[in-house]
Amino acid sequence: MTWLALVLGARATVTPTPAERARLEAGQVVVRVDTARGGSNGLSMMVVEAAADEVWQVIIGFDAYVEFLPYVTASTLRSDSGDGRYGYDIELTTRGIVTRYAGTAVHDGDTLSWELQPVGVSPMRKSSGSWRVQDLDGRTLLIYRAEAETAWWLPSSVHRKAADAGLPTMVRLVGERAVGSQGGG
Repeated sequence: MTWLALVLGARATVTPTPAERARLEAGQVVVRVDTARGGSNGLSMMVVEAAADEVWQVIIGFDAYVEFLPYVTASTLRSDSGDGRYGYDIELTTRGIVTRYAGTAVHDGDTLSWELQPVGVSPMRKSSGSWRVQDLDGRTLLIYRAEAETAWWLPSSVHRKAADAGLPTMVRLVGERAVGSQGGG
């Protein structure tokens, strides 16, 4: 049994197929999308060639999202309780349309759960999800889950197409940022 099977099997939240394990070992992003539900729901995962602490710094670095996430045009940490609870504001721009959200996040152990509520008109009624980070002796298994409920006026198929494309992009960009930040880079 490989390190990957041990880590994922012990957590019992994500059990990759043999094909997914091979893709993770090869450095690829694995994506699972739940097309049976409205909106967009799914997860993406990858092995990051950086320590778990480096990955966490990227995830909770809300103010820096604008530096490496191309659709984020503003992101500001609003509150940090000191016990793993965060409040943040984020602005997304897609095809010239700007939407704003108030975010909350709770970091507990190896998981950070998050929720975004729209501020004003938005194609999403709500978006929520989580980040899970597992240390793999200097490497990190990074799992990103997201679920979005679309507004009544937007066909869910339209939003699903855009949001589902974001699943692999989000985990890849966070992983790349963590690798690039090693040693102060």
